[in-house]
Amino acid sequence: MRRGAAIAIVLASSVAIAGCAAIVGLQDHELGSIAIDASATDGADADPCSACAVGYACVDGRCGNEVVEVAASGTHACALLRVGEVWCWGKSQLGALGVDSAATPARCGAYACRPTPARVAGVSSAAHVAVTEDATCALGRDGVVSCWGRSVHGELGHDPAADPPCARQAIGDAGTATESCRATPTAVTMPGNVVILQIVAGSSGACARSVDGHVYCWGDDYVAVDGVFPIPTGGFVATPTRIVGIEGDGALVAMSGADGHGCALRVFDSVWCWGANGSGELGHAKSTMGDKACIFGVACNPIAQAAMGAGGTAIAVGQGASCVRRGDGTVACWGANDSAQLGNGASVDSNAHAIGAVVGLSNIITIEQHYQTGFAIDGNARVWAWGLSSNGALGTPATSIACANGTCVPTATVVPALEGSVQIASTRAGGIALKKDGSVWTWGINELGQLGHAPGDGDASCRDGPCRESPSVMRGLP
Repeated sequence: MRRGAAIAIVLASSVAIAGCAAIVGLQDHELGSIAIDASATDGADADPCSACAVGYACVDGRCGNEVVEVAASGTHACALLRVGEVWCWGKSQLGALGVDSAATPARCGAYACRPTPARVAGVSSAAHVAVTEDATCALGRDGVVSCWGRSVHGELGHDPAADPPCARQAIGDAGTATESCRATPTAVTMPGNVVILQIVAGSSGACARSVDGHVYCWGDDYVAVDGVFPIPTGGFVATPTRIVGIEGDGALVAMSGADGHGCALRVFDSVWCWGANGSGELGHAKSTMGDKACIFGVACNPIAQAAMGAGGTAIAVGQGASCVRRGDGTVACWGANDSAQLGNGASVDSNAHAIGAVVGLSNIITIEQHYQTGFAIDGNARVWAWGLSSNGALGTPATSIACANGTCVPTATVVPALEGSVQIASTRAGGIALKKDGSVWTWGINELGQLGHAPGDGDASCRDGPCRESPSVMRGLP
């Protein structure tokens, strides 16, 4: 626990904790009251905000600056602090960290990077954060979404022609191509100025859920993940577009890290999905629900449709696969299984793609699956993992077997050292865990400083570069 702040973070799914409102956008945990350590005040009768410790700020009459949410992509990661600040680290090439790459001259291989966290200027009252591969979006407490970073495919929610060019490769590389980007947070204009409650991000796009339950998406649309077909010229949708089929009762939204599909959990536990369906990730067999052929011939459907037989209380989607937490605390997945991301004991893909339970899981509170690995947190605050295990992706020494994309673990196994976790964000091959004591733990591939430290600094040599094969606490956050 940092600087003496006593934090009581309680796992809950929807019930507000007395004396504290839920942080908007968080699925399965809320913040309890934050007690003020005696060292941070002048006495029992003193104003609790008159003497906040260094690095802390006054929020709702309490001193606090702990991490309340983490978000990750394959290239960078961010943390949201209770006071509303966003801190980011990793690849800085296209402005995803909120600074021009020239201001972060460190190099991680071919790219400019900043492997230690730093605050994003201009963001002070965020309630939620989400990251694409080279961009970041924050939801303000006022319901306004702001984005920054790469914008070549409309990732920032506006026409990329309005943004300046940024070097795609590392600083100093002569003759490199450029892509449009904007390193400073810019507000996304939502249709009708609707108020947003939740944001999620994929590889090159993002989606937002409004207060009236509708879902709006923008960015790369090559498999109709933005709800637009035929695919627009250029292959992207620059401004938020409403997904047809989610009509006024959306509850939670999830989006694939591979930018392939999205799903929404509606009231009464029904799951509705849209976008790519090359592996049955929408919950139905290819072409049986009017799927179309998108770019590259991948089956897709831009209209949200029910995933037959799927229902639950939390939703997560990964590369070619989708998962739900069911009401009985088990987890069910469907879609691709080329990296054992279905957790059903198999290690090869098949044509069935049927909805089935993840072996070994019960009493689950929340789930995460953004790429080809799956994570779950149970009622005892333990982390479970399954799927692709190459580059330390699962953070566990569990016996791995060969699969299509490297090595994998086909059933759920406990990840050591992560007891007390309340949230997981998965990277391309690894993850970031937030514990109830406010500490942040990282593991997996680290070629771009995604784990919050310089590549090679205590890392192992893995298949695709430096990595941490087991979780370790991250330093550098306030």
